[in-house]
Amino acid sequence: MSLFDKNPQRRRPIDDRLAERSPREDGSKPEQFVKSRTTVRIDKPEEIAALAIGALVLQKVDAFGQTRLLTRAIEAIVERATVELTSEEMMKLEVEAYSVLDWLVAGDDLELKDAEAIAHRDGDHIIYDPAAPPTELLKRAIEEEFDVKLDYFSRSRGEMNTRRVTPVALEAETYLRAYCHARADDRVFRLNRITRCVPVRGRAREVLRVQAVEEDAPAQPQAPKQISLLDD
Repeated sequence: MSLFDKNPQRRRPIDDRLAERSPREDGSKPEQFVKSRTTVRIDKPEEIAALAIGALVLQKVDAFGQTRLLTRAIEAIVERATVELTSEEMMKLEVEAYSVLDWLVAGDDLELKDAEAIAHRDGDHIIYDPAAPPTELLKRAIEEEFDVKLDYFSRSRGEMNTRRVTPVALEAETYLRAYCHARADDRVFRLNRITRCVPVRGRAREVLRVQAVEEDAPAQPQAPKQISLLDD
């Protein structure tokens, strides 16, 4: 991280901190600050990066009503500044914009509440909460150093697939850096394309609780199991 180097896995999401800041209460509306027209040519890589990062920061701030700039103007600048960039370049810009916002908002460090309830080691297994969001499970996987299986939508292939990965870092609340066992290489995954995250050798907490209740209950006679030709 370039501007703010505290551990981002231990901080509140920027959205939460922006939402806590008081939005405009004076009923002010978006404003067209500049009415003059001029031609501005920006073609140097470092100038494009500066423009794009500034627009990405404004885009996030605008989502929480913290600027009177016209939304359509901000979105147009983001689109024009990034339309020809590669996915790797776009990721770097988003990470930098996140760093700038993190520094500006300056939220306090926050310890994960009930972190062990989200996921913790128990011998050879990982006991986890199946209702926990994938991002929270990934944070625990990074801290506790365990592998996870992801159901991930690959945009390039237009299909869903399952991958075993070793999470390394979360960046900009948008990307997961991880070692992909199928590719035997480091990969970057977009968090919004992860539909399911399960620890390898994981055991769901609620399943364990139900099993404990069943073990304490008196045995009940069971009907003969019906066998289907569709069963594996």
